[in-house]
Amino acid sequence: MNTRRTGLVVLLSALLAFLPVVTSAQSLVGVQANIVVNAGLTAYLSPLGQVKIVGGSSLLSNLESAVQVPFAYGATATNLTVWLKQTTPAGGNVSLTVRVNGVDSALAVVFPPFTPAGVYADSSNAVAITPGDLVSLRLTNGSSGQAFFGGISFEYGP
Repeated sequence: MNTRRTGLVVLLSALLAFLPVVTSAQSLVGVQANIVVNAGLTAYLSPLGQVKIVGGSSLLSNLESAVQVPFAYGATATNLTVWLKQTTPAGGNVSLTVRVNGVDSALAVVFPPFTPAGVYADSSNAVAITPGDLVSLRLTNGSSGQAFFGGISFEYGP
């Protein structure tokens, strides 16, 4: 096996190890990337990791409408999982929230200052999504330094 193929297999194995187990009645939405949110900023991310901004090179946007994804059918979103790549800085909370039609849902993960790197989840909240709802992710950095994310996922199903 050549080096490029070996690297791809290792990358895919790492991604699969990060994602939660999904049953046949569920689907998974996830983004794996190096996501950096600067101090004091709020940014929006498509749950599919896609950006509709012409000429945009970043996964993030300061304009939520540029990254919202319409859901074609009703579902319940659960198990928001976030890979925090580095300890969060001092000065305030860092958070990631699933938004529906531009409104925060209960499905969120909040990181107080000095939260160590690791994988964190909100497995206790759920949000209803109806056909036509626009879904996005909001990353808010109220700290004094950059926040680094390696991956984000949530499940949705009936």
